Amino acid sequence: MIQLDFTSNPNGKLFQDVFIDIRLASQAFTEGTPVQIVFKGIVLGDVIIEEVSQVSFSGISKTIALINCGRSVAYQHTLLSRYYNQGKPIVFSQFNILVLRWTYRRPAQTELITEWWNSKTYSTT
Repeated sequence: MIQLDFTSNPNGKLFQDVFIDIRLASQAFTEGTPVQIVFKGIVLGDVIIEEVSQVSFSGISKTIALINCGRSVAYQHTLLSRYYNQGKPIVFSQFNILVLRWTYRRPAQTELITEWWNSKTYSTT
């Protein structure tokens, strides 16, 4: 089974029923493929790829950036540049936008959800 590894989850997208992820287009992904989600070495469960679409680095929209990382397009570009720095300019790269839907969640995910929410501080004033 394909495995997608995550090192952070700042906007909580991994806790949504359906979420997106951006990966290099050189990685082969097919709709209907089951994928295992791993967060900091902990297997959270399985998702299925619902849709795959391609976008260029410059084609990443504000909507895609907000849904994927919860921040601006510039911030999304910075993340991709850091993660996929392979000795060639990332601005010429193509990316897959993966739409992923959970099919099985392990108990470890519930613990991480609780920790994630507890780490957030909100002001009511």
